[in-house]
Amino acid sequence: GVEVLLLDDSVDAFWVTSALGFEGKPFKSVTQGLSDIDAIPLIEKSEAEPTTPPDVDALVKALKELLAESIEDVRISTRLTESAACLIASDQGLDRQLAKILSEHGQADLIRKPILEINPKHAAIQRLASLLREKGQDVAQDRMHLLVDLARVADGELPQEPAIFTKRLAKLMAEVS
Repeated sequence: GVEVLLLDDSVDAFWVTSALGFEGKPFKSVTQGLSDIDAIPLIEKSEAEPTTPPDVDALVKALKELLAESIEDVRISTRLTESAACLIASDQGLDRQLAKILSEHGQADLIRKPILEINPKHAAIQRLASLLREKGQDVAQDRMHLLVDLARVADGELPQEPAIFTKRLAKLMAEVS
């Protein structure tokens, strides 16, 4: 029951920010700022929304501390259903695709750090939260870095440090039995 436009061209981000809307309906990018998706009435709504487990709250706090140099904020996502994490633009910042275009044309000073949103229902997030609680941040640190790098890859970017990313991934693969 929700009308959406799927815009897959890189210049569409500029178009959405400059267009006024259509038939009285404003355009809003779901890749930018706080999502008001929860305000949309759903056809099938569950009786009770689950609260965020304490382990996930602790993970959010640890991610904020660990990634403070490269991430503006870490939030629990209501927009993710299948992915563990995603990167979005800040509330006041430019859409991430638009920022990439401007960066390619020498206007990198307009780019702000992204916000990392995590899906508390995803098995990888739940496992990472449990690992953090059971083993501590030193053990979970590599996986926390992998999480944000995987969000970058899903967004069409390279990991922040590709060589370190591959070492962390190879280490994780060696641990899996």
